[in-house]
Amino acid sequence: EYDKGLWGVIGAPEEQSSIGETEAVLKISLFASVVVSAHQRDGFDYVDLGFYHQGRSDLPRSYGGLSGSGLWQASITRSDSGSVSWTGEARLEGVAFYQKFTDENEGVIRCHGRMSIYEQALRRLAQAG
Repeated sequence: EYDKGLWGVIGAPEEQSSIGETEAVLKISLFASVVVSAHQRDGFDYVDLGFYHQGRSDLPRSYGGLSGSGLWQASITRSDSGSVSWTGEARLEGVAFYQKFTDENEGVIRCHGRMSIYEQALRRLAQAG
């Protein structure tokens, strides 16, 4: 399922935003990518979105400020003629929390996956009720 649809995080990187004493102007962006890895460890699931910066001055140098941003999966289809269309469905699949560079131009945005966020939410609801 990680190889299906379009994946992305929606958030406001700090370096593209302006935060002053009396106001904050946040530049919200969708950073669409592919899932380069998904794994589980210690009861949590992790989803890594890849990024590649070489020749992309429009991308932020750092994704700091995206922590807590939603990881979304949008369903898309390809027709027999090759055109791609969005089915109108998008699902919250996780929450971004970390970036890691693998070299100076590329790396991953790590997200907690669906299992982590929904199980934690259900556990907290059960404790509160």
